[in-house]
Amino acid sequence: DTDTHGWEKFCSRFNYLETDDQLDAINEVINDLNIGIPMDRLICGDVGYGKTEVAMRAAFLVAMSGVQVAIISPTTLLTRQHFNTFLERFADFPINIKQLSRFTEKAEVASIRDGIKNGKVDIVIGTHSLTATPIPRTLHLSLSGLRDLSIIATPPIDRLAIRTYVSEFDPTTIRQALLREHYRGGQSFIVVPRIKDIPALEEFLIEHVPELSHVIVHGKISGALLDTHMNAFYDRKYDILLATTIIESGLDIPTANTIIIHNANMFGLAQLYQIRGRVGRSKQRAYAYLTTKPRKKLTTNAYKRLKVIGALTDLGAGFNLASQDLDLRGAGNILGDAQSGHIKEVGYELYQSLLEEAVIKMKSGNVGLELDYDQEWTPQLNLGVSILIPDDYVNDVSVRLELYKRLSSLSTKVELEGFASELIDRFGKLPKEINSLLNVMQIKSICKKIGISKIDLGISGANFELRHNHKLSPNKLINYINSEDNRIKVKGTKLIFKRNWVTNKDKMKGIFSILKNLHKAYTKK
Repeated sequence: DTDTHGWEKFCSRFNYLETDDQLDAINEVINDLNIGIPMDRLICGDVGYGKTEVAMRAAFLVAMSGVQVAIISPTTLLTRQHFNTFLERFADFPINIKQLSRFTEKAEVASIRDGIKNGKVDIVIGTHSLTATPIPRTLHLSLSGLRDLSIIATPPIDRLAIRTYVSEFDPTTIRQALLREHYRGGQSFIVVPRIKDIPALEEFLIEHVPELSHVIVHGKISGALLDTHMNAFYDRKYDILLATTIIESGLDIPTANTIIIHNANMFGLAQLYQIRGRVGRSKQRAYAYLTTKPRKKLTTNAYKRLKVIGALTDLGAGFNLASQDLDLRGAGNILGDAQSGHIKEVGYELYQSLLEEAVIKMKSGNVGLELDYDQEWTPQLNLGVSILIPDDYVNDVSVRLELYKRLSSLSTKVELEGFASELIDRFGKLPKEINSLLNVMQIKSICKKIGISKIDLGISGANFELRHNHKLSPNKLINYINSEDNRIKVKGTKLIFKRNWVTNKDKMKGIFSILKNLHKAYTKK
């Protein structure tokens, strides 16, 4: 509750003016905390846009109400930075804050864990593998409505976009970039993908930039040495920090505003964006150089990643980047043929419709109830056939998405045949997966019309489940069942059809035949 003692005092310690987006995110989190159900909210904001402040205010409200808080960060360095930031902000408040990471002294670890168990530790800050830019699956959960989403898109006042250059590694260019930063009073980062890359870069610095001093940080040095090196860099005793991705997320050093990302093709897209975000966190113009090995041919995906990151120069491009990462990698293969679970059974378009219906039910509080007949509902079809648009037929993922979207709105045989003709005209002969997809869409349309909620297709026949308010005439349905000579059994709302189909083609023909007979019993209500 924001009436909590000291709330205004805590908020006033924030040294910046909150942006409107940041205030909206804070208020949305406060509302989540007050409604009495578990919060599951993704807060998506660009690097340096104030996500940590949202987390601190949430932690304050929860901790002051007597409930414990866990802050999870992706690296030990960020854990230490958060720990120091929290200690400073929570000073004078009765909150016990501890940190847990691989660098915490072993003797202290047991004491902290006991403190968490017995409730004496109010806030614990630890490490885990997370990213500050949402990975495709996480973003898809939010875009689907399964997770709430807050976007902080407004940059802090006086923030400048980072100038980004993508090129092969050129010693002269890199030397000039490092010296330019030094002569304007700043510091630089050089980030490498692997520890074994460090000696070559150190040799480059000694030979080509002897005027500048450097210090090295990576995950295998001891906690004490890590502290010593980082504190020395913080205190501006060195001009360059040569490091691995240990500095990737959240690290905030406003005086460092040039970054060299070595072998940039070896990093993921979200990772590149996070690493680049270590600079440009002050009013100074920042520069990022993404370098690749000279004369080395890049893979197609690496080229795409570097092209995207080079083009994303606008402030607040993080959400755009996450969306493009969703396009490049897919949401856990959601658009590919390597499917699993419900998506494999029903296909992407049908899965998405089922998902949307479930979200509507959950948000309305009617989890156990069916939607009214006239409201949006979708038949569930488990037909065991591959029903997707293959990526070797339509290469562009955005075009495939647009086709899926259009397909979901088609229902009649004429509309589907027109869609098929357009595909043939644009992309060539239809592969079997698309023929199956079009058949399934037609089956779905008939099911929806007469009130069949589910079809399960097996090796010995099929189960048809009727909705409670189906549109079949009982008398006509009974006549059809009797005419089948015990090849149809009735079990509650299920019609169980015994068949001996061999091929997928036979199965599809059989399903259409059953639907044709059921449609004869259709009556408008």
